[in-house]
Amino acid sequence: MKRKLIIGLVLILLVALSFSNVYATDSNDEIAPVEDLETLADTTEGTWTDFSNAKVEVVKSANVGDYDISITGVTPIENHNYYYTVVDDNSTPEFSDSFDRLGYDSSKGTLYTTESISKYLELGPDQYLYVFEQYLETSSSEFLNKIVLNKVLLEKPEQKKYTEVFFSALIVANPNYSDCSTRITFNTPWEMGTSRKVQLKIGRITDNDILNGIKNGEATAFESLLNYAKNNTGIYNNILEGNRDLSMTAGGIKLTTEEPLINANLITNDAYYYLYAVVDDENGKYVKTEGVTLAQAYKSNEIANTYSLFFYGDDDFEWVDFEGSDNTGKGDSGKDEPGKDEPQEEEPPVDNTVAPDKIPQTGTNYTIFVVLAIIAIVSIILYKRFKKYDF
Repeated sequence: MKRKLIIGLVLILLVALSFSNVYATDSNDEIAPVEDLETLADTTEGTWTDFSNAKVEVVKSANVGDYDISITGVTPIENHNYYYTVVDDNSTPEFSDSFDRLGYDSSKGTLYTTESISKYLELGPDQYLYVFEQYLETSSSEFLNKIVLNKVLLEKPEQKKYTEVFFSALIVANPNYSDCSTRITFNTPWEMGTSRKVQLKIGRITDNDILNGIKNGEATAFESLLNYAKNNTGIYNNILEGNRDLSMTAGGIKLTTEEPLINANLITNDAYYYLYAVVDDENGKYVKTEGVTLAQAYKSNEIANTYSLFFYGDDDFEWVDFEGSDNTGKGDSGKDEPGKDEPQEEEPPVDNTVAPDKIPQTGTNYTIFVVLAIIAIVSIILYKRFKKYDF
């Protein structure tokens, strides 16, 4: 009988221990799933960097017209070099030492291009990124290379519209100076040294409904101005050579001439003029850029043939009374402060009595310990009692 009792107590303890092991295994699944551990083991093997979680982004740089590439989700290997190239869909590149090398910012965990990629983004056809990894194999003293990021489509920046196409614009005529200046800079990818054909068209806005629409911030006002500019004859319409060189911070038109772009006799003080521009795609070679904006003319009464065009958004641009003006303009921007008068939805109060999706597992080990302790104590008491009566 005693032997049966001891065997029974041992079985109870074994069952309890098995239960605790199963419980502990289940409670740790969320912290370290088996599949995650296996994946981690796979990524640490081999000689090449893992790019399976790489995220490629095209980001705007500090310079107008310039863009960079950033790659996150990658941990570079020490003493390995990473080169990149960008090509169209019709070719697959072979490695070359002439490819540009990627830099690495360890604080941000980001691989990045050290040169502007605008020369690729300004092109019309889709462009694809390839990243090569290279390292010196010590056993053979040879450099090995491999494509580690294969044919990733570069997302080109969203095309600007209307006034946003222009980063800045300057049209001035003053005979007291040795020259007259025209400078129009476009807010679009434009590589240093690239020459582009730009259609430039300027004309007076005589449709007061369009002016009122812009003044009052109507949503379709600039679309109406764009159509108006396309169909209007204008006082200036020409195709110019646009470029980007060391004298310009971005691509665009820069003219310095003795004669003004527009004859001063065609300019009326305080009148409004449109500026319509198209950076030509040259039969699909480049991305086409089209924009329109407006300017208020200032013409000097004291100095002949002197005028300036103050463009929309400039501090000197003003709305003046014109025929049909309803005098309800909302400022230079033509827009109310977003969300100022809109009712705000209240967020529902947080119910602190509701348990989260997964109940925290704090105290699990403590509970198991208590259960085992109770079983052990009961077993000892029963054993002593049976021993006393000598069962």
